[in-house]
Amino acid sequence: MAEYLSDISELQSAVEAIIFTSGEPVPYSKLFEILIAKQYDGQQDSLIIKKKIKEAVDFIKTEFNEKRSHGIYLSENGGYLSFKTKAEHYMVISDFLAVKLQKFTKVQLETLAIIAYKQPVIRSEIEQIRGVDSSNVIRFLLDKNLIRIAGKKDVLGKPLMYKTTNFFLEVFNLKSLDELPAEKDMNDLFALKNNNANIKADNANDDNNNNGNSKYVSDKNLNEVQSSLF
Repeated sequence: MAEYLSDISELQSAVEAIIFTSGEPVPYSKLFEILIAKQYDGQQDSLIIKKKIKEAVDFIKTEFNEKRSHGIYLSENGGYLSFKTKAEHYMVISDFLAVKLQKFTKVQLETLAIIAYKQPVIRSEIEQIRGVDSSNVIRFLLDKNLIRIAGKKDVLGKPLMYKTTNFFLEVFNLKSLDELPAEKDMNDLFALKNNNANIKADNANDDNNNNGNSKYVSDKNLNEVQSSLF
């Protein structure tokens, strides 16, 4: 492994290969585990190597994300790295793979926004804001792996609490929840952009069982949601 650490180009190539061959997003911690040579036991050496790995990731982003000659780009969401197809190639790839799409409704998007900004949140709190029953919408968002159950609230009845997932960050191309737009701007965004938002109908959890190209296209389809809303 030491040869990777002495040459930033070699390190960039190694990181790129790991991310490309992975069947799922790769956390920085896994890159550190694989690429930090065992002989570097000192804390300072370890910090220096981690910095080099992050520099290599930045080089990959520059190469793939900023140049039009590539059809894919490197996405970083919640400390996880993955390659995704660029928005401009969405239609041709979805036609090639005959991807079935399902429209995101305004209700689904509004519920997802409430959970994103108020999390952890229980169903009654969502319904208090929306004014209507949200059980079916919550099941839909759970099925798409955009939200998850985050325990039970310590109140009468112990209702389930909901939070967004790391997959939610992937869908909306966010490094973290800190990158969400200002809450006050969301209503206008949903009202203006909802008609352009699409999501793959198949359960997002099935992506890990597909081959590499299918995964990239699935991520791309979901990226259309992100590009439409934000």
